[in-house]
Amino acid sequence: MEGISIVNHQGKKIYAIDFAAHGKTKEDTIRLITTVREEFIKNPLKSVLAIIDISCAFFHWDTFKAINNLIQKVGLYNKKIAILGAKGMRKTTLKTLAGRDGTIQPFDTEDQAKEWLILD
Repeated sequence: MEGISIVNHQGKKIYAIDFAAHGKTKEDTIRLITTVREEFIKNPLKSVLAIIDISCAFFHWDTFKAINNLIQKVGLYNKKIAILGAKGMRKTTLKTLAGRDGTIQPFDTEDQAKEWLILD
């Protein structure tokens, strides 16, 4: 799965989604969003842990709509989603899309994100 890998951290399965390397164009970003959706819905409800790196992702109105659609479609499968690379307008957009349930949080480092993800 290009752009998606699975890492184990202290016995927990964590999806690593790399928009930084695989989201350089609008088409690549939308393709990866579709792949992420297909992968997440294979899991039980409220079980998905993921780190999503958006530091170099291509953002456009179409990708914004695709991300919003992704959040709506897979929200029931997510337990916690950690976002890397969210600064400025991306961070503001993330907070708007994430809502207030606390299941999606921005982090500065992958280590911080992993530690938050494994907390129950």
